[in-house]
Amino acid sequence: IVNSIGGLKLTSPSMDLAIAISIYSSFENKNIDKNSVFLGEIGLSGEIRGIGNIIERITELNRLRYKTCYLPFINFNDKIKNIFNDKIILIPVKSLQDIIGKI
Repeated sequence: IVNSIGGLKLTSPSMDLAIAISIYSSFENKNIDKNSVFLGEIGLSGEIRGIGNIIERITELNRLRYKTCYLPFINFNDKIKNIFNDKIILIPVKSLQDIIGKI
């Protein structure tokens, strides 16, 4: 569990990647595009694990006008590509090292 400002508790493992990227950007003094979202659970060896309800999550991100979504490679498939083609940029990632090379 991560406590954030105002007492909001983030308990979903799907937030792991977003938290890790926030920490990385702070330590490396690297700006992350405010229109980007990071979804995924992080395993012990740094692999990005799949998450549930991916279509619903991306649909909501699109509705909120986010431009780019980094998501687990295992969740990326032809159905998702076809649904969100030209609506939001989807970038599948396999590991923390993989995503750091893409941001």
